[in-house]
Amino acid sequence: DNTATAQTALQTAGGNGLTAGVEEGLKGPQGLDVGDVLLRVDGIECTTFVALEGLVDARVGKTVKYTVERGGVELEFWVLVADLHRLTPSNFLEASGAILHPISYMQARNGNLAINSGLYVASAGFSLDASGVSQHAVVTRVGGMATRTIQEAKQAFLAKADGEAVVVKYYNIGDKNNEQVAMVRVNHRWFKTRVWSRNDVTGLWDSETFEPPPPKAEAPPLYPVNFLLNRSETANSVIPCLCKVTFNVLHAVDGVHGWHFVGAGLVVCAERGLVVVDRNTLVGSMGEVCVTFAASVELPARLVFLHPTHNFAVIQYDPDRFEPGLIKSAVLCAEPLAVGDQLEFVGLARSNTDTAVSQEVKVSEISCINIPQANVPRFRAMNEEIAKFDEVINRNVGGVFIDAKGRVRALWASYSFYSWSADKNYDAFHAMGVDIVADVIDSLLRQDQGKTQLDAKNTPSVPKTKDSDNGAVLVFPPSPPRAGVSSGGESSTLENGWPTQATTSTPSGAGVSSSRAVDITGLRSLEVGLKRLALSAAVTNMGLPASWVKKLLACHDGRSQVLTLTQLLHGTSSGELLMEGDLLLAVDGQPVCTFRDVESCVGSKPAVALTLLRDEQVLELSAVPTAQLDGVGTDRILVWAGLVLQAPYRATREMGEAASQVYCSYYLAGSPASFYGLKSCRFLTHVGSEAVNTLGDLCRAVKGLEDGAAVRLRMVDLQGQASSFTLKVDYHYWPTGGLERDPSGEKDWIPWTPS
Repeated sequence: DNTATAQTALQTAGGNGLTAGVEEGLKGPQGLDVGDVLLRVDGIECTTFVALEGLVDARVGKTVKYTVERGGVELEFWVLVADLHRLTPSNFLEASGAILHPISYMQARNGNLAINSGLYVASAGFSLDASGVSQHAVVTRVGGMATRTIQEAKQAFLAKADGEAVVVKYYNIGDKNNEQVAMVRVNHRWFKTRVWSRNDVTGLWDSETFEPPPPKAEAPPLYPVNFLLNRSETANSVIPCLCKVTFNVLHAVDGVHGWHFVGAGLVVCAERGLVVVDRNTLVGSMGEVCVTFAASVELPARLVFLHPTHNFAVIQYDPDRFEPGLIKSAVLCAEPLAVGDQLEFVGLARSNTDTAVSQEVKVSEISCINIPQANVPRFRAMNEEIAKFDEVINRNVGGVFIDAKGRVRALWASYSFYSWSADKNYDAFHAMGVDIVADVIDSLLRQDQGKTQLDAKNTPSVPKTKDSDNGAVLVFPPSPPRAGVSSGGESSTLENGWPTQATTSTPSGAGVSSSRAVDITGLRSLEVGLKRLALSAAVTNMGLPASWVKKLLACHDGRSQVLTLTQLLHGTSSGELLMEGDLLLAVDGQPVCTFRDVESCVGSKPAVALTLLRDEQVLELSAVPTAQLDGVGTDRILVWAGLVLQAPYRATREMGEAASQVYCSYYLAGSPASFYGLKSCRFLTHVGSEAVNTLGDLCRAVKGLEDGAAVRLRMVDLQGQASSFTLKVDYHYWPTGGLERDPSGEKDWIPWTPS
């Protein structure tokens, strides 16, 4: 019995049996099948895997005779021995942030795939992931072109200009018989198209970069939009003001807690294309944002204003892409909400964003938002009041609350919370009054000498000019020019992993890496976190005088409260004068008991007088400095050795004094930083023995390092604990580069060349 003989020989040799396994795409007319018992190869008895490997390795490219037993019958087949080295992918493609390569022998074997059936997605990256094409998928077609090879896929991606949508067909391993379709927006703006090839002489992988096609020169068409107006008359008046907003994160800076976000936006100025959206949709300044109207038209937008403490941002789309009057401007009523207000909710359905949902609600309580800091510091709304309702709001992606006149009174905004006990993030919707939005929108429109959309008592209007209806794009003051910043394009050569480009020299120690607030609105802030405290508690526990109780009660009907300081922003002038636990009684002599009272009194003043209660004593501070309301957020990052570095952002400064102005927000997978175990959420203070305090200092400290050199880094976490790490730089695969917001204002982000 040949089977018994082969099995006995295998057991004697320490083997586990040689049973033929045949991969899809390798099986041909030879006739081998799973379950065949291999007896001999070219007449030589084969009883161990080592012997089999030796026999076939010596016959690569040749045809050999396999003798097998199947069902008690001995059969012979002639089989061509393939070269496993050639079956191993020797090149891969980088396109729109994704990494694709030919299906490997092991993937073909594990998934029973044909090797030439498509390209394997090793990393979905930016565009594929945003479109739902996940890692481990196999892409078969891009824009109607088959993608069996790297060359075919490269041509397919380069056939589309930046921002163009393309149909991608793919299947998931384990479900190869069900092909799926995704609409992918090609991205040449952030990601170059490269082909990497293995160099068997040097042992490295060499890359070749390909230039993308130029953008289309023809004028974009005017888009038709058909809003479904099937709600009440007042609800129908605001439906053309609503849009879906999507935001895809480029780099995980500012402690963002995800990569893709969806929410609802409100058009506040259709003539300028201005849209207000919550900050749990637009989570940061680094990424790509799109707006969609009635599920009919999707077009890109850009960030205009990112509020540092309140849960809203302002973005802008191109209004010239629509017929005039098709998209409507919402009318904002900046009158604060009050208990008993009858409102109507109008929002976008969660499953079908072309459909609006609406329902009548009644304000039952005015509360305030209280969000603790997350484990990874990130934006959190503060100093905000929210309205609560007895009714349960229908499931949606966001919307607005309007009064009987169709005026928007509040936004149904998404807030992000972190649960320390459950160690996870969760979202919740709350009604945020538009009074806190009104100041910013009015200031933006004033700067453009446009028409204000605000409709509220004591809200100044801006005279309409002859050019205010021309649909021109808003032009805001650009960022102040910095020393050592070049406005040129990306460099084509590298020196020790650094772009070589002519730049203005910067004096040693100059803070070229610090983020600077851009005075877009003219509004200012005390840079403190406030919390409401009942007057009874302030009197009983903190010694609030009766005279001040009377003054505070006179501020607003039904508001028996005082404000207490709960959060100071470290490193600010006001933080040096104020103390946590102080009761804030008045600003410039005006008693205050709500968050809006404080903001209205501060306005655009560079300094204000504060009346405080500290240690049961009324204290007068004559000139407390205020700070510009930074509406830009992070404006520069540096990627070095896979570390994503930036200046400390607001959330980190809320947790304590920064150890340096170089903060590690993230590290890239596979980079030297990842390989050598460096951690994020830390300040980088030293390179070797040299102290670094800014991104500019870091650039100068590491620029002389040769490729492959080892360097010791000292890092300090958010609690002040120091750690030491050592890594070897790898400039071949991980060159140094940076991005900054365009100082000229012409683009969102441009390459930054460290000086």
